[in-house]
Amino acid sequence: MKTRLRLIAALGAAVLALTACSSGSGSSNKDGLFEFTLGSFNGEIYVLDYVADKQGFFEENGLKASFISPQQGGASANTLFLGGTLKGWPGNPAPIMQNMAKGEDIKIAGWLDNWIPFGVVVPADSDLAALKDRPFAEKMQALRGKKIGLTAIGSLVYQSLMAGFASAGMTDKDATILAVGQPDSGIGQMEAGRIDAYVTYSRTDVGVFEQRAGAVQFASLTGEEAPEKIRAYSSYALPVLNSLATENPMVVSGYVKAQKQAYDWTKQNIDQAAQIVADQVYKGQYKEIIVPALNEIFKQEQRYDFKVNPQSWDNLSSLVVELGMVEEANRNSLEYAKVVLDEAKAS
Repeated sequence: MKTRLRLIAALGAAVLALTACSSGSGSSNKDGLFEFTLGSFNGEIYVLDYVADKQGFFEENGLKASFISPQQGGASANTLFLGGTLKGWPGNPAPIMQNMAKGEDIKIAGWLDNWIPFGVVVPADSDLAALKDRPFAEKMQALRGKKIGLTAIGSLVYQSLMAGFASAGMTDKDATILAVGQPDSGIGQMEAGRIDAYVTYSRTDVGVFEQRAGAVQFASLTGEEAPEKIRAYSSYALPVLNSLATENPMVVSGYVKAQKQAYDWTKQNIDQAAQIVADQVYKGQYKEIIVPALNEIFKQEQRYDFKVNPQSWDNLSSLVVELGMVEEANRNSLEYAKVVLDEAKAS
């Protein structure tokens, strides 16, 4: 009798889980898991996605993850996210704020501070490399007239570079900005002498540039050397469409829970996590570069445990308005109370 009751209870739970995953936007696979496609790219900053997948945390929370990495970077990922192809697009929330200001119904489900190390790499034998220890504003001025490669115009790295330029009284007109694609393409362009610098968002990619292209890091756009006001670009958010949060709240909470589990596991298993990133992104290579990169991001304090830091949110929203990325008239569309899910608000 007890066995039968346990079987009935298990079947009932399975039916409830299947119903939750299959209703509303999105779909479930034959195992009853919600098909959850993510936009993820090179670098250690996406380690949580890859660990959550490989260690089964997504599956534990009712999700079947898959990944799309558009060659054009964040600009393409943004389009796929707004169209619903991507259910999650973790990363710096500045372009998400621009979407919100245009009326897109997006919510923020989670947050990490000091996560994305935007930076500029240059050839080690260049005139720029000789200036890498100079003050930040002087280094930005040194980029005037240079050819700077990045994934795409309008991408996260582009916006971070523009924030760095603005802090030195410069605009995009002061350099030639070239959309050369992902870091592998950037390495080829640098080796061929077609670009003077490349902007990246990953310490791993900086290390790969150093190893393959003889490059060095010229400037950190979000580190301590950068002006304090633009360091907010290091923030990392978990945005979702409000339609998904409304119709499938358990899917969104499962997504955030899987990220938390991946965070805790990775912090205790840096070496194994580095191998997962190496296998997922770099064909098994560069583990010796990924390990110290992971150690750097995991040594940062996360005061709010994936809750959205209100000060960080306000700092970044003020910055995008100041830089003209969002019009002053649309500032109220970025109000913390409006756009952050209740369960993601810091107490």
